[in-house]
Amino acid sequence: RVQLSNANLRYAVFKEANLTDARLKNADLRDAILERAILQGADLIGAKLQRADLRGANLEGAYLERAYLEGAHLRGAFLHGAFLQGAHYDMNTIWSDGFNPKEYGAKLTLTKPPPQHGGSKNKKFKSSSKSKSKSSSKSKSKSSSKK
Repeated sequence: RVQLSNANLRYAVFKEANLTDARLKNADLRDAILERAILQGADLIGAKLQRADLRGANLEGAYLERAYLEGAHLRGAFLHGAFLQGAHYDMNTIWSDGFNPKEYGAKLTLTKPPPQHGGSKNKKFKSSSKSKSKSSSKSKSKSSSKK
């Protein structure tokens, strides 16, 4: 049995590899190529699989709870009996036709915009930063009109 829990396997190539019952809990497999890999019964709980190529992979009975599947390509993947409770996916995740990840307990993750620079929930801070930007805009326009 392969033991790779918590391993950094980013960009790894496991094309057509036999990883039956592999222990990959919390492994970083972002951007990895697992095309047609055999992952039957593999422990992928909490694994980072963002943008991973899992086309045609055999994930029968694999444990994918709380795994991160945003942008992963799973077209043709065999997911019969896979455990996806709490797994994260987004609009860029590609599933096999007719597969409904919500029925397996996976959660759609909405991509959040990056935080505004200097943003705060404090209204006083926001209003004071607005007045600063207005006054700096005025001084810029005054200096450019002097030229």
